[in-house]
Amino acid sequence: MSVNELIPGDLLWREKSGVWHLGIYWGSGQVLHNSPAIGECITAFPIFANGKPVHVARPNPQSRTAIIQRAGQIVANPKPYSYLWRNCEHTAYEIMEGESHSPTVGKLLALTASVGLCYLAFRYRK
Repeated sequence: MSVNELIPGDLLWREKSGVWHLGIYWGSGQVLHNSPAIGECITAFPIFANGKPVHVARPNPQSRTAIIQRAGQIVANPKPYSYLWRNCEHTAYEIMEGESHSPTVGKLLALTASVGLCYLAFRYRK
């Protein structure tokens, strides 16, 4: 999909080191996303894309107004990047759904807990 076909509020994602990097199309060739180097920011679409294919999901038209409103609140009060507490998924999900969360961090924490429990079971077996 061409940047000219994007509509403000579209969810964008691209591959980044084995995970997905998420952003929200802001309009005028700009993307709102959360970057480790900058935190929550608006950058040009080519910078967000970083030379990789960008995938697009269109939200329900009835929710687009709320999505744009939540995006505007983040632009007005950007937060710094944190892998565990405020990564690009946290930002995108807060904008799209109204609640900040990161499925990737959740899976990582579940895996870490599982490995820890296996270690304890092995270490203290009778």
